[in-house]
Amino acid sequence: MQITELSKSSKQRQRFLALSAEQQSIWLDPAEKEFSKHGFKAASMNQILLEAGASKGQSYYYFQDKADLYRAVIERAFKRFLALADLKYPKPCSPEDFWRQSAANMAIVSTIMHQDARLADLARSIHQDLAAQQVLAEFMQMLTQRLTVLIVIGREAGAVRQDIPLDLLVSTAFSAMREVDNWFANHMEAVLPDEHETLNLRAAQIIFMMLAPADMSTRLTHTLSTKSGDQK
Repeated sequence: MQITELSKSSKQRQRFLALSAEQQSIWLDPAEKEFSKHGFKAASMNQILLEAGASKGQSYYYFQDKADLYRAVIERAFKRFLALADLKYPKPCSPEDFWRQSAANMAIVSTIMHQDARLADLARSIHQDLAAQQVLAEFMQMLTQRLTVLIVIGREAGAVRQDIPLDLLVSTAFSAMREVDNWFANHMEAVLPDEHETLNLRAAQIIFMMLAPADMSTRLTHTLSTKSGDQK
């Protein structure tokens, strides 16, 4: 899967990308720690610089401002997430197969967030911080584009309804998925391990029901049930 840079090109950006991964980590590790703990708006640049052993002058050599550093942190975290998830667009042979593959992808995302507390904290900081969402407008647009491709694939497979404009379907699904992600990020520790898979399936079913044609309701419920999920 091709990963595009999420931050706009700048002289500072080019200098930072020219650093080795180890040199980048000197900046990104303490920044990720601070942003995941406090969110973008409340994060202290002074604390990040203190832990990085750097000055403000040095930070301006690589980053335009705190927002620029935050984008670099999110970009690295997203690449780490994609490497762990190895998500692929569905190649369905039937509507049910499309939903089954989509549910499997959502389960992978949920499992990774459950196992990687730092990624979950960063995701939660984005959901809860309007300033972070504004800084990551380009990143959010990229996610929307990926969801659009997924819904188009679903339409071609006969799994997604055709009676509503594509952009309305995408925005509705994106909002619902963000709310589900936010809930899991905030309640992860309260969900028992043996309940996690079932709850994830039910959450996926809520989103899929909005997107599927009305006459697929019963078939979709069966496809995403815990027992039928293991059937071929």
